[in-house]
Amino acid sequence: MDKGLKIATKKIEEVLQSEEELRLYHKIQLEKMVRENEKIKTEEKIKEGMQKGIEKGIQKGIKEGMQKGIEKGIKEGMRKGIEEEKIRFAINLKKDGISVEKIAKFTGLNIEFIEEL
Repeated sequence: MDKGLKIATKKIEEVLQSEEELRLYHKIQLEKMVRENEKIKTEEKIKEGMQKGIEKGIQKGIKEGMQKGIEKGIKEGMRKGIEEEKIRFAINLKKDGISVEKIAKFTGLNIEFIEEL
């Protein structure tokens, strides 16, 4: 049956019903609309909650990522600073005539590297 005919048949059936049946029909239709509206509102709230959760997760991830990046940067900076200080120390010891072997022992630097300084 095509859609228009179904709608017309439904309307005729409504007209032929008693007032009590018609009230019951409208009550059922109203309840269906209320349930559908509640379903839509619930879905919207779920979507809204998910979006808020995603946003909070992103913010938390950025914050944690920045913190880890800062910590890593500090460690790397300290490591480079220590290495540079070892090299300066080795250069000064070498200028003072200290043996390459002793400089390697004091600084932990490779003998070949110290010889190139």
